[in-house]
Amino acid sequence: MGLDISLAPDIIFRIGSFPVTNTLFWSFFISLFLILIFVLTGKKMKDVPSKLQNIIEKAMKILEEGNNYHPNKILLKYWLAEVMTL
Repeated sequence: MGLDISLAPDIIFRIGSFPVTNTLFWSFFISLFLILIFVLTGKKMKDVPSKLQNIIEKAMKILEEGNNYHPNKILLKYWLAEVMTL
């Protein structure tokens, strides 16, 4: 009953002598996916924002404020109500 524990990422393929690992592949994939979402939602921005635009703007505000953002109970209830109406 031997355990096969490996901390090194699996190499999927190589470009020349550069190994492309599963970790690198998924990091690029997720990054491109998130960039695509933000570009597409950025093109559709309106003066009167939609619910999706509101959620993305709130998420960006939270990320910009970092650790200074501490939601209280009223704000948490507002967020839950907003998400439930989607």
